[in-house]
Amino acid sequence: MSDAQRQCGSGQTLKTWADAVKRAAYYKELLAVKYEKHRPIYRDAYIKHAEKAHPQFDLVICCPSSRDEARFHWEPVSQSVHRRNPKAVDLSASFRKVDGFKVGGGATVEQARKGIKFNCDGRLETYTSALIIDDVWSKGITVSTVLSYLVDSGLQANTQVRVFTPLFIPPEQNKRRLLNGCEY
Repeated sequence: MSDAQRQCGSGQTLKTWADAVKRAAYYKELLAVKYEKHRPIYRDAYIKHAEKAHPQFDLVICCPSSRDEARFHWEPVSQSVHRRNPKAVDLSASFRKVDGFKVGGGATVEQARKGIKFNCDGRLETYTSALIIDDVWSKGITVSTVLSYLVDSGLQANTQVRVFTPLFIPPEQNKRRLLNGCEY
């Protein structure tokens, strides 16, 4: 509660603080609704990027998730990658989450490695460009965990890695926008 008091000011009443929490929940829901409306636009943008990526991807991974969001993006993007590079390897099935494990809630990479399992028989030294698809980007714990497993299996430091994850920001048609210096 001390963080909330600092943000709201020490003179604020509990009712005012509760109203602020309700407003925040409302705006979070509003963003989620807007994202849902524009979800196909994000997927199409990922497909276009996968079709034009240089170098073309030779490794594709959809992060394990208890939600279906990443899978919504993964299938068409993976198909796009395989149209350009039929030899691209999809390691998505090599990752699985332990039942009941969730990365959110402050999990560390070490904890995530206990909750996300990786089973790969091969070595990954020869791959030069990897695409990782995740359902949400908060702290990057899932992606960091996946990368740690890939590095343990021989993925080289000079491998180009791109992460596709939906941003909860509605795109404007025919306009380029920047977020922290990155075009989206």
